[in-house]
Amino acid sequence: MRFEYIEPFVNSTKNVLKGVLRSEVASGRTSLVEGGVINGEVMIIVHVAGESEGSVILSMDSPTAVNVCSAMSGAPCASLTGEGLDIMAELANMITGNATSVLNDLGYDFTMSPPIVLAATQLREKTAGVEMVRIPIRSSHGEIFVNVAMRTN
Repeated sequence: MRFEYIEPFVNSTKNVLKGVLRSEVASGRTSLVEGGVINGEVMIIVHVAGESEGSVILSMDSPTAVNVCSAMSGAPCASLTGEGLDIMAELANMITGNATSVLNDLGYDFTMSPPIVLAATQLREKTAGVEMVRIPIRSSHGEIFVNVAMRTN
C-alpha cells in the first residue's frame, strides 16, 4: 500500500471534521492492523477502484457518531436512524470526494462507490489478506478511525 494514497484521506478527514464540527482535530499514531479487523459500532464503508482497489472505512463508537450527527445537523440526534444515517453518509461523501479530487489532481485514477453506513453493536468487518492502516482522528466530539485497506492492481 502506498502512503501517497492514504495521506489524502487522512488530510481530507481532518479538514472536513474541523469544518463540520467547528473544533480542532488531531491525528494520532498510524498503525498497521493485523488481520484487518475493524471495531466500531458505526462504520461508513467506501469502496475504492482504479489504480488500487480496496476500502476506506470510517469507524467510531455510537456516542461519537451521535455527536458528529448533531454537530452536522445543528440539532440533537437521539440515535442513528433515517436522517442520522444519511448525515453520516454525507460526511463520507465530503471526505472521499475531497480525497478523490486530490488523488486525481496528482495524476492517479480513482473512483469511489457511494458510502454504506452500518450501525450495529459489536460490528466487525474483515478485509482478509489486505494490509490495513488505521489512523485515529481525535476531536472534542470523540474519536474517528480512518481505516484504509488497498492493494495495488
